Amino acid sequence: MLSPIRNRYSGNLQSFGPVNEAIAIGASLGLHVAREALMRQANESTLRARARKLGYSIHKSRSRSIDEDNLGKYALVKEDSKSVVLGERFDASLEEIAEYLS
Repeated sequence: MLSPIRNRYSGNLQSFGPVNEAIAIGASLGLHVAREALMRQANESTLRARARKLGYSIHKSRSRSIDEDNLGKYALVKEDSKSVVLGERFDASLEEIAEYLS
């Protein structure tokens, strides 16, 4: 059993039991998921800027239902000809687009 510790804010004794550990783990997982979402958003913005500089645009599927013609991801479009060069069915991932642009 872990020894109780004093909470520095309230002066109360607390122990790290299974419930408190589970809450701490859950909180850290939530922060990890939030951090990943922010990184993905930053990476998407950076990738969109790189694509724009090279004459492409990245289109994200807006469809809320997945079907055979729209798989819910991204498409890379050449701006001058408006032709889809990757992800014709919105099936390209950001990683695939980054690889294509490099």
